[in-house]
Amino acid sequence: VDNSAFKDTTTKIILQSNESLNILKQKDSYSNEIVFPSSIFIIEEKAFYNWDRLVKVIIPSSISYIGKEAFCKCKSLEQISIPSSITVIPENCFSECEKLIYLKR
Repeated sequence: VDNSAFKDTTTKIILQSNESLNILKQKDSYSNEIVFPSSIFIIEEKAFYNWDRLVKVIIPSSISYIGKEAFCKCKSLEQISIPSSITVIPENCFSECEKLIYLKR
């Protein structure tokens, strides 16, 4: 069974505290919802760049920084919840997110 065998069935990812976003991106880039644990503090630059199926993101208050273009080209992204701990939304963070209609602070 190769890495793409279940790509159409994964709908939600709950990151574990010791899980690297780079490893996650390689194995689950077809998921449509990301839930971060409170043990993650930073979303790196281009972390979810071009995740075509990503629809919903919930960012906990433990995250204090989002890198440039972190969600750029997530063309299916509709909802994102950003806590008040994020004081700056970086350059092109949501550019080309054509379906983004709900941004909660």
